[in-house]
Amino acid sequence: MQYVEHKTYGRGRVCKERFGGFELYVEFEDGISRWVRRDEVEFIGKLMPEKAASVLSDEKFKARQMIESLRMGIVPHDYVEEFTFGREKEIQKIKNWLKEIEGGFYIITGKYGSGKTHLLEYIRSISLEEGWATARVEIGQEESSLHRPYQIYQQIVRSFKCKIEGKTLGFREFLREVINNDKSHLLKGHKYLNKLQERLKMVDMGLYQQSDEELIWEWIEGENNYFRPFLYKTGTAANIYCYILNGISWSAHEILGLKGFLVLFDEAENIIEANYQYQLEKGKNFLRGLFMLAENNGDLLEDKIENIWGSKTGLRYHMLEQVGFAWKLPSHLKIILASTPSWKDYENILNIKVAEEKTLNIEPLDEKELKKVSDEIISLYKRAYNHNLSESEVDKLTKYISNKEMRSFIKGIIEALDLKRFYPEKSWGELLR
Repeated sequence: MQYVEHKTYGRGRVCKERFGGFELYVEFEDGISRWVRRDEVEFIGKLMPEKAASVLSDEKFKARQMIESLRMGIVPHDYVEEFTFGREKEIQKIKNWLKEIEGGFYIITGKYGSGKTHLLEYIRSISLEEGWATARVEIGQEESSLHRPYQIYQQIVRSFKCKIEGKTLGFREFLREVINNDKSHLLKGHKYLNKLQERLKMVDMGLYQQSDEELIWEWIEGENNYFRPFLYKTGTAANIYCYILNGISWSAHEILGLKGFLVLFDEAENIIEANYQYQLEKGKNFLRGLFMLAENNGDLLEDKIENIWGSKTGLRYHMLEQVGFAWKLPSHLKIILASTPSWKDYENILNIKVAEEKTLNIEPLDEKELKKVSDEIISLYKRAYNHNLSESEVDKLTKYISNKEMRSFIKGIIEALDLKRFYPEKSWGELLR
């Protein structure tokens, strides 16, 4: 038995591998099993190392774990709630929006380093606890770009989480709960999820070989096309992936009783960073489909496909698989996009108009909140390394650290504390000049 450590998901046990060992299926300590690339993990031996309690106390271990993550500009997922400052109004606004039945699309804007990614993680954390299925996607220019809908879908599958009866479930466990539910017959009209249900029940009855179950899961996860109907890996397959996501979000609410499915997109400014016009058009088509689905636009259900185009929506459908962009409305799908302030410039390009009350611009934290951040980091550092600073030294420190970007501010404080720990006789001026 081999064990690995992942920078995001922590430690886990390797269960199997595929693609010649390029990807590993790992059962992580949070109870969720995921496919991860081999180069994303570090092997830690055949036995899971135990915490060296005799070397570091739990408090000191936690503090050092936090400091090392903050040093890279990341707050560990388990601690994101306790390390959120000065965003009470913004958080309450988003909480109110999550309670609304209508209006499933929301935009968060802010400059680079302003804390958008951290806020998304916080939203995801509290939404998970409040009964939402969640997933998080980082939009890229090449990898996970919107003109490749299957890549977005695969990120959603890998990052999927929900909580049922206090237990955190991943994508496969969630769908098993849906299929085993008394209301699972409601999936009968869904072209993909109903096929998944039929095939898994055949596995359970022994009509498929047990080894085929993995192929079935890989099919619905968009990893292979061993089965029909296909999940095409083309930029024109946006309707297929919107249709499946609608089935997932609808099942979360109507079958399992969750509040719905919240998908958070980070780095949304990359949406228009396509190399070619045809890529931009495919990305726009997918985004507009998601937008209309989250907004419960009835035209999606009434759309008539003329050749490959929707008569009412103008959306482009896949030539070979012309399922609708929507299966059932309301979709119970909500989407948050985080972008730089240039989002407003994109609305005309993307042909998407988001109501002003469904947008939120993150402003830099004021000095009072920045003081709370620095005090918390200094307190963590003290617990991690038994390093004490006088009040006058603390007051002087922040004057030397740029606060234009939150990420740089946090990393700057930690680097300064490192220098002070190694060269305690020197002043801040000498260390940080």
